[in-house]
Amino acid sequence: MLRYHNEDKSAVLFYLTLYGTDASENSTGNKNANYYKPISYSYDILNWLKLCKKETVNFPVLRETITQYINTIKYLTGQTMNEKMENEIINTIAEDEKLILAAYKINELYNTLKIETELRFWNHLGTIIKEDNYKILDLQKYNYDKVHDYYTKSRDIDPYYGILFSLYEKGNINICFFIENSFSEMNAGITAVRDKNDRKINKEDIFNDIVSKLNKISIKDSHNEWWLANFEYMPALNWKSGQKEVQLMINNKYRTNFIENFWSHIKSYIQDSKRLTNNFNF
Repeated sequence: MLRYHNEDKSAVLFYLTLYGTDASENSTGNKNANYYKPISYSYDILNWLKLCKKETVNFPVLRETITQYINTIKYLTGQTMNEKMENEIINTIAEDEKLILAAYKINELYNTLKIETELRFWNHLGTIIKEDNYKILDLQKYNYDKVHDYYTKSRDIDPYYGILFSLYEKGNINICFFIENSFSEMNAGITAVRDKNDRKINKEDIFNDIVSKLNKISIKDSHNEWWLANFEYMPALNWKSGQKEVQLMINNKYRTNFIENFWSHIKSYIQDSKRLTNNFNF
């Protein structure tokens, strides 16, 4: 952001994210920078597209394209309920004083519920990983403060936390599996770590042979400075979305079934990776 601002300090800059999150201090150069305006897909772009759609009555192809964009944004930002259903629910609530008060109370607890849901997921998953005798590292490990900030702060958010555990160690380098939150879908895959605190090494030439072999079973073109390879799992979790899998994760039975299936697929991927790479030898 700072680079664009320095190009023309009189220009109006917009910072577009899913939810209108402020740019990081690293991007702006100043924690209290006020030379840009945050805008969001969830509100600004969605409402603009709705206005555009009203003007496309005589252009069916364009109207359908805009509708697809609207549906995609709603999915990514947890707004999958259609307007008819929303109105039916609102009208039902409006007829009952107890329902009105209950709805506002639920809204007050909404962030607390989301925080608790995600924390239970990480705690449950961490327990299963430890039971299989994997060593969880401290680097980028989730904790209450990180999860709380993810849902409650609009500035200086670090969503890149999760569970990182070691698969193979050689000298000062660990080959690890990392399950990582992000601003969108949760990532999972194999990453190299130097000195237990540096992941920005995965493009180094010493890993080229491992990467070429992992490509056979991993997401295409997922290799970058942070990842040797990404593992594809379904359904992909986006903690800030309204997807059913996220909403139900607070339920112990549902969470147990989801994590057991998730962990089973991860273990199979790890075993296949070990076989292909001769136990991650580099």
